[in-house]
Amino acid sequence: MIQVVKRAHSLLLAVRALESAPLRELAAACGLPKTTAGNILRSLAELGLLDQAANGDYRIGGGLRELASVDGDGAALAEAAARVIPELAARLGETVLAVRLRGPRLEVLAEAAGNRSIVVHPDAIRDIAPTTWATGRVLLAHLPPEDPRRRRGEADNDFARIRREGVAYRRSPDGEIQSLAVPVLRGGQAVAAVGLCLPVFRYAAADRAALVAALRQAAENM
Repeated sequence: MIQVVKRAHSLLLAVRALESAPLRELAAACGLPKTTAGNILRSLAELGLLDQAANGDYRIGGGLRELASVDGDGAALAEAAARVIPELAARLGETVLAVRLRGPRLEVLAEAAGNRSIVVHPDAIRDIAPTTWATGRVLLAHLPPEDPRRRRGEADNDFARIRREGVAYRRSPDGEIQSLAVPVLRGGQAVAAVGLCLPVFRYAAADRAALVAALRQAAENM
């Protein structure tokens, strides 16, 4: 076995056992020099496999949880979305959907059309390329920088703003549809996104803060 892989595995096991620990404790637990352990831990953190807290402690990261997740997570998310999305669509009168990333594409967990006379039909926004609508972009923005899916989508360097503000905006190429989305967070990881799409003419007159607040409440309910 390659030595660095064995050491990385030992450090990951130590982080899991200790739940959250500083470099010195992890190095001691694995019998490694602090410099060696530090280099490996920083690399694992850069890959998103570990998270580093403000006090320097390491803990299991969202990237590792995503790798270890089973499709039962998708079933639970779909069940939650099936409860939340229709109610939100009825309340806002707009088309709403929830999605998650599955490899390089999006998977629709639930969707519901709005009840106004003119709405965006779900078929028009079911594009599974993550860069097309706000739902995909908010998920890409929360991936580790090294994730190839994220690099492909960061054409306009908007991901930092999305992470900071917690909301993504995206207009269709023809300028007719406006999409908004927020992440569904679990343990700091964006496991899904809740978004809505509406005609641009109605978005111009809408209370945008209220729309974002409604999306965030739905994401919390999921």
